[in-house]
Formats: sequence, C-alpha cells, structure tokens
Amino acid sequence: MRKALLGTSALVAVSVLATGPAGAAEPLKIGLGGYMDQAIGFVSHDGDSTSQAGGVQGPGGPQGFDNFEDSEVHFKGSTTLDNGIKVAVHLELEGLSAATGDDIDEAYMTLTHPTMGQVVIGSENMPNYKMHYGAPSVSAQGFDESNYDYWAPNPSGNGGSGDSAYGNTSGRFFANDPMHTAYYTPRLAGFQLGVGYAPDSSEGNAFSATGPQSGLSVGLNY
Repeated sequence: MRKALLGTSALVAVSVLATGPAGAAEPLKIGLGGYMDQAIGFVSHDGDSTSQAGGVQGPGGPQGFDNFEDSEVHFKGSTTLDNGIKVAVHLELEGLSAATGDDIDEAYMTLTHPTMGQVVIGSENMPNYKMHYGAPSVSAQGFDESNYDYWAPNPSGNGGSGDSAYGNTSGRFFANDPMHTAYYTPRLAGFQLGVGYAPDSSEGNAFSATGPQSGLSVGLNY
C-alpha cells in the first residue's frame, strides 16, 4: 500500500507541474540572509608540519594554530501559485570567493506541494547528501561537518575536502552541487524517499569532460 501511495504521489506531482502556467497570489520577492562562522583552533600531534593545523612551519616547529572562516550571503524568495504549489528560489554567494574560487555556491529552484512532494531543479547537493542525518556539529571543528580535517591530518589523504570516510558520514560522492533534477516524496508513515539525476558532475551549465558522468542519487530516511 505504501509503495502504491509513493508511486501515485510522484505521478500526481508530475501531472500538476506539467499543466501549464498558473498565477500567483503574490509576486515572488527576494530577501537577504546568510551566516558567518569563525573558528579558532589548536592541535598538537606527532606529525610533520604539512599535516599540522595551518599546514605551515612555525617558529619552534609545526604551528598547530589556525583560524577558519565559512561565510555566505543567501538570496531567497518564494510565492504560492493558485494551484497550491509553492515556488521558491535559492542562491548562495560565497564570502571567501577569492580564496575558494567558487563565487556562487548553490543556485536552484524548488516546486513544493504539501501532499505531492517537492521537485528541485538546479545546482544543489543530491538526495543521498541532503537526506542524511547525523550528530550535530559545533562550528568548523564538528566531525560531521567535514571540517575536522582542517585541524588534524586525515588518514585517508583527502584533507580539507571532507568527501571521505574519515571526513564525514554524509559524503557527496558523485559531485558537489551538480546541476540536476530531484524529486522528494511527502513523508509517509515516517519515511521519505528522494531520487535525483545529474547529466554530469558540473556545478554550472558547462559540461564536465573530466569528472564522473550521468549520476543517479537515491536517499531514504525515517
């Protein structure tokens, strides 16, 4: 019965979204938001200077001390159409774009109905990542926040990126914010299913000739 409900919800959602233009009671308005995270840490361990926090040699040996920042400005807006579908847009501007080389982190649109689920279109992480639940993180040193390996060496050799077994338990695996389309079912009896497809691993409109191609992501949580 639950499988039938899930399938019906998906079909109804697709049917409603394909019915053509629908008016909105209120025009979509864009608002500003975001966050800034500043962390200071010190690590001392038996290792060379390149694996110590900060990654540089200090006056008396490995430095061991470092500052870490993560900041973004968010542009968000939403409106509800006459047919009950909520249309929302989300765009993130990196605070340290000069250092990361990533000016826009995520840019996507969502179409959401309370009984038919949600469709996500654009540059965003896929269902296997977004549907993950884990322990709460505390600033940049939270284990599940993927940033612990900025402060201490990562045995997997994948320091800094967080996409590794040691870095976290919610790795992006296929790609970080690839252009894709995903569908998330309504929560039924505590369960929710998400399925997403990305033509390639590119974060923007350009085709990625070197990265993995044609990724399918599936997530299920309770």
